[in-house]
Formats: sequence, structure tokens, C-alpha cells
Amino acid sequence: MATEKVAVSAGFEQHLGDRHTFVAGAGAVVAGSLEYPDRRHYELGTGATAWVGYGFLIVRPKGAVPFVSASATLSGAWAPTRLGDYVAVDLRAAATMGWVLYDRFSPYLAARAFGGPVFWASRVSGDAYHYQLGAGFVLGLTGGLDLTCEIVPFGEQSLSLGMGLSF
Repeated sequence: MATEKVAVSAGFEQHLGDRHTFVAGAGAVVAGSLEYPDRRHYELGTGATAWVGYGFLIVRPKGAVPFVSASATLSGAWAPTRLGDYVAVDLRAAATMGWVLYDRFSPYLAARAFGGPVFWASRVSGDAYHYQLGAGFVLGLTGGLDLTCEIVPFGEQSLSLGMGLSF
């Protein structure tokens, strides 16, 4: 079963000391579709998504030494279809390595492994891929504003764009 989802979300990140981070967020599934192996398409209606996670900074960046971090996230998504509700649950572990350049620009590489059940139309399924390999960056602007971009071309493909505000 092939799945495409478009979602918008907002998250909260709380630093617990200088190495630990708690994250949580929620949003809406705004578009998407499911495809049976026989090529029948079913549209996703407006739904919801949410997540909670924890991150740990393993190596602090210093000069040419990159930062290295690990994280774990539990997430879920729900959306109605004409055959019944689509529900996906995911447990994800990630490792990220990158550099802080000029105190404002942080390019990084990311690797993730994940899995969880997908329930739809009396079927239980799973992810087509159980990994992601990609790259991204965070650009810190004035006033606590951050811009983010991540492209994941390998495994479960994705494109993420974001904006953050630190206060």
C-alpha cells in the first residue's frame, strides 16, 4: 500500500540542561492518498498528527569537530477515508551529525530507523521503508528566528521546511 501525506504542524522544544531536549507537537493532515496494490486510490480526508520525543547531544561541536546527537520519537497520524479511518503509529530512532558555522548556519546529515503499525480498511500494514538518509540545515536569523530545510532522498523520502522562534 503506497501512502502520500501532506501535513502542517507546530512543535515545542524544551532544553533540559545543555545536552537533553524534550519535543512535542501536533498538527493536521491536510491532503494525501492511499493506493492499493491494484492501483485503486483513496483520498485522505483532513486528519491529525502528533508526536513526543527526547534528544541527547552526544558530542558538542568545537572547531572542526561536528556535533553528534541521538533522538527517539513516538508519533501518530489519523485521517478518514471512504473505506474507514487510516491510523499510523511510529517509533523512530535518529542520529544526526553536523557543524555550526559562523554561529548561525548548521548543515547536518541525518540517519533514522523506524517502524510501527498502520491500520486501514481492516488491514494492518507497515512502512515500505524502515529508514531515512538525508541532509538539512538550520539557519539562525536575528530575533531568535530559525529557518530549517531537510531533504531525504533515500529510504522513506521527504521534504521538510520549517520556521522556529526561540524565546
